[in-house]
Amino acid sequence: MKNIAIAADNPELYSQTFVRRHINELFSGRTVVVLTKNRTLSNIRKPIFIYAKPKGFFNKIKKIVSNLSIFIKNKPSLEDQFAEFLIANKVNFLIAEFGYVGLKVYNSISHLNIPMYCYFRGSDASQRLNDKKYIKNLQSMMPKISGIVAVSQSLINNLKQNGIHHPVTHVIPSGVDTHQFQPSIKDDSLLVAVGRFVEKKAPDITIKAFAATIKKFPNARLEMIGDGPMLPYCKTLAQELGIAASIIFHGSKEHAFVKNTLAKSSIFLQHSITAPNGDIEGLPTAIQEAMASGAVVISTNHSGIPEHIINNFNGLTVEEGDLSNYIEAINKVFEDADFRNTLAINARNYAEKHLDYRVNYEKLEQLITNEINKA
Repeated sequence: MKNIAIAADNPELYSQTFVRRHINELFSGRTVVVLTKNRTLSNIRKPIFIYAKPKGFFNKIKKIVSNLSIFIKNKPSLEDQFAEFLIANKVNFLIAEFGYVGLKVYNSISHLNIPMYCYFRGSDASQRLNDKKYIKNLQSMMPKISGIVAVSQSLINNLKQNGIHHPVTHVIPSGVDTHQFQPSIKDDSLLVAVGRFVEKKAPDITIKAFAATIKKFPNARLEMIGDGPMLPYCKTLAQELGIAASIIFHGSKEHAFVKNTLAKSSIFLQHSITAPNGDIEGLPTAIQEAMASGAVVISTNHSGIPEHIINNFNGLTVEEGDLSNYIEAINKVFEDADFRNTLAINARNYAEKHLDYRVNYEKLEQLITNEINKA
């Protein structure tokens, strides 16, 4: 019997669909949850352990009270309570979602002989590597865990370039549900972008490119789904470029809305770049969802994207920041229906074969089973 602990900071975030799916579906749902932030979960019905120490004033009070052992009976430490939780739930493997989560828990399970994988997904193997202490801590963690998994080879390469490596290393994308994300009747005039309005997704470059496209194809429409710090600027930019009437800024929307929009869209745009602070993508979930939906992805040679978008076969990629070739790629796909349809069919087929989460879960479950059997 395999009982898996999933350690995470906030699995109810919209952007952490993959974590919730791990919790609910890995090994037929035989999982428990370890939260490294002090919070409650409203939509997850699992045994939960809060592995987070009180902060600030309340932490000082706790320390004072715990030192008054002459008056009160000492309670088990957080680490002891954690061990008791894992043992009581017969946990025999732990997955830490994100590198920074792994750092919080690995020391507490090493003496229990519970194997652990740390799953790297994006900023935890890019932006955070600007912090020398974070790098040092990851280097210290490597000998004490069973292996690392990342959503793209590029993230593994980033870790290695900073002296962080493990002999057991695997690349497994988070994957998407290709049963849910499927093509429907396509709107040939609809282009879609999905993602937070942040620097690494460069929504402003997409808007500038669309402004050029609409001059050639006046019926083109762009719908952008997401929220974030760059949204006000992007709305202003659309006004300044005179294309506000052709763009809908939906803001953050539920998954069903994203699914329905992608199903009818012909082209998906995401001009991912390396942000000034070093933050990069892993393999954007929205790109995987767009491929499954039969939308032609036009993106960049950034991080894990070209590992799956094969140029002129199932999508198009350009170099980061290359606005002119980005515009040219959009126009090429927009004006050539046969080319567009071929790319769309290939994208859907590729997603079913390589990016369906069930396919990737089989790989992950086999790796975990092998590690459990070795322990």
